[in-house]
Amino acid sequence: GNSSFIYNVDAIDRAINENKQVSFLYFDYDEKHRKVYRKSGSRYVVNPAFMVWDKDNYYLLGFSNGHGDIVTYRLDKMEKVEVEQTKREAHPEYDLFNTEEYRKQVFSMFGGDSQSVTLQFTANILSDMFDRFGDDIRIKKIAEDVKKRRRRPLAVILVLCALLIVVAIIFNAMLKDFRQARVAESPSPTPDPFAGTMTPENTTDPNDPYGYFSEDGDESGETAAQASATPEPSETPRQHGYELVVADVSWTEAAERCKEMGGHLVTINTQDEFDTIVKMAEEAGVPRIWIGCHRVDGELVWENGETGIEVWAKGEPSYVDINDEVAEDYIMLWDNNGWGYNDNRNDPIADYPEWYSGTVGFICEYGD
Repeated sequence: GNSSFIYNVDAIDRAINENKQVSFLYFDYDEKHRKVYRKSGSRYVVNPAFMVWDKDNYYLLGFSNGHGDIVTYRLDKMEKVEVEQTKREAHPEYDLFNTEEYRKQVFSMFGGDSQSVTLQFTANILSDMFDRFGDDIRIKKIAEDVKKRRRRPLAVILVLCALLIVVAIIFNAMLKDFRQARVAESPSPTPDPFAGTMTPENTTDPNDPYGYFSEDGDESGETAAQASATPEPSETPRQHGYELVVADVSWTEAAERCKEMGGHLVTINTQDEFDTIVKMAEEAGVPRIWIGCHRVDGELVWENGETGIEVWAKGEPSYVDINDEVAEDYIMLWDNNGWGYNDNRNDPIADYPEWYSGTVGFICEYGD
């Protein structure tokens, strides 16, 4: 009610004046306008900076512990606000932050003629829909309907996939027999000292069913970059080159697999090398690539001990996932309206499979 809202304002104002942190519960609404608490009902702890009024709502602007990005909370969606005894973490934005400019960037929207619309949206913005359009809007949960409609097409797809797998197995067996027959017909085959290498042009390798070679180039012209889906561990030292693997794995799993294959997750030292890695990802159709960089005690460390270049995507690095405050210490090269680095959690596929599954790979680097 109004009394709890006024109490929230008073508590936050006292915390700012006394240079203290605040803690509170934070909630959203489900499709039936019932409260759903974030973080499973655990308390948020924030360094409060300012309170801003915009479009009939009061907001708290502050900084979460451990990183410098500003966060925004609605005061009317807070409960049990308490002033902590812990002092606020020092931050230069307390004195330099332009609240009016931030309000314009975050809260302002363009106007226009009124329209009657039907919107489809995910459940995580239900609270915003009630706030924007009122409690009397009609909301229908469509996930079950969509699921029922998709059952039959999904069964058809599974049957087709099974048939394709059977055809692929038969084809591979026939191809193997054909190659063995050709070998048997050759009385004295001559070993090829350049097997597994290509000329500098991007060329399809007829012996590689998984991908391509993209020359990175040293003076001898024998350095190759290969893309594959099922790499084999390397038992002998390899020439310098790269290998792209498409797999739903965490960063640590990708790093371990590169070591098993005799290399390491790629270190990007120059802009030319960055462009080479991007070209490999684009040609393989993989928009998210694990690279050999992660944070240790807040500092970026590359897998081979060298110092790589930093090419961050717009809005990055973020350090922490604002949705659940999980640390983002593992670096992924991704295409988000342009290629750049994104710091991420170790295994985003496990937590967000609908967004990441089938879109992730990693690149191993071999040789000096």
